[in-house]
Amino acid sequence: MPPRFLLSINKRDPLVEIIDMAGTEENTLCQTLGHLANNIACGTREIDKERTCHLFVITPGTVRTTIQKCGVLFKNETLIFPHLTMEDPPQISFLFSEKWRSQLGLYILQIDRNEQSI
Repeated sequence: MPPRFLLSINKRDPLVEIIDMAGTEENTLCQTLGHLANNIACGTREIDKERTCHLFVITPGTVRTTIQKCGVLFKNETLIFPHLTMEDPPQISFLFSEKWRSQLGLYILQIDRNEQSI
C-alpha cells in the first residue's frame, strides 16, 4: 500500500478511505475501478455536504497499462520518478525499451467523474 504521506493524508482523517488492491486480478481490478468511478457516495453526512469528492488510483508503472484497459477515464495523471517496487518489479525487456521510464515510476491517477452524480 502506498504511504499516506504521499498525498499529505492525515492518518486519522475519517473522510479519506484507502482501498489496497495489491495483487488483485485484472478483471477484479477493472470491476472495482468501474464501480468506484460510478458509485462514489459523497456528502452523505451533514459535515460532508460542502466537500468535493475525489478518487485517486496510486499504482506502480508496471500496472499502468492494465488500468488503461479498464476503460476508466482520468482527469489528472502524475508520474513520480524514479520509483521501484519489488512487489511487482518491471520486466527486464521493458527496461531496454523506450518505455523504461514509465515502468520505473509511480502513478497518481485522478478518476474523471460526472460531478452531477455526487
